[in-house]
Amino acid sequence: MYIPFRKQILMLPVLAVSLSVNAADLAGQNIAPLGADSGSARSTPDVSSQLLFQVQQLQREVQMLRDHVEQQAQLINQLQRDSRDRYLDADRRLSDISREITVLRKRPVAPAAVNLPPAVNGPAQTPVSVAQVTTTASNDTQDQTVAAEAPASAQSSSSQVSAKEAYQSAYALVKTKQFDKAIESYRGFITTYQDSTLVPNAYYWLGELYLVKKQLQQAEQVFSTVVNSFPLSRKVPDASYKLGLIYARTGQEDKAKTQMGLVIKTYPDTTAAKLAANYLEQ
Repeated sequence: MYIPFRKQILMLPVLAVSLSVNAADLAGQNIAPLGADSGSARSTPDVSSQLLFQVQQLQREVQMLRDHVEQQAQLINQLQRDSRDRYLDADRRLSDISREITVLRKRPVAPAAVNLPPAVNGPAQTPVSVAQVTTTASNDTQDQTVAAEAPASAQSSSSQVSAKEAYQSAYALVKTKQFDKAIESYRGFITTYQDSTLVPNAYYWLGELYLVKKQLQQAEQVFSTVVNSFPLSRKVPDASYKLGLIYARTGQEDKAKTQMGLVIKTYPDTTAAKLAANYLEQ
């Protein structure tokens, strides 16, 4: 319906009053505007955040447990490898000893040239501990076994028994820390029983005694005799390693490293080689 312009102007105040009344009514009804979040809508993100945090925390704990299990598994594997290596090393050593004894029984042993350093006069230095004399793979049980199994060669049966007794007597002095007397006993054994199969062992222990007494020049000469004159002896790897230690103690560091490398290359499956590798690592 057409309303004249004059009447439209007159109706404006009425329309304004009507609109204000309607707005008041809407405000009194507490109607939430469109897009406004309710209480439940606000709580939903909080619950989701808490759940996500808990899941992430559980994931971190599981990962920590998995890392711990892996570390334990690696440790167990390392212990198993070390145990296997020690077993194989002991087995190889026993096989080497058996082969050496068999070879010595099949052929006569030529008398060994006596190559002893001159005796040192004057007061000797007091050794620190007998443990320094037995730091390599050799031990008293093995040497006593060698003495008991040493075959007769050019000697008579009675003289061979005497050689074993003399060797065991000298070794007993080592175990009781009577190092000066042990040195004299081993020197006498080497001179008296030059064709005994225990001569390489006697040289080796004489070198150990010189080493613990800090008579390095004499020790070097004796260990060199073991390496050069008795290449089939099971004492050769240990004597070669001790030469490297002597070079290091006398300030010949390059020569010591070269000697340790030679031990590792020449006797790879021996305790001496492992000790040489540890020296080079340190």
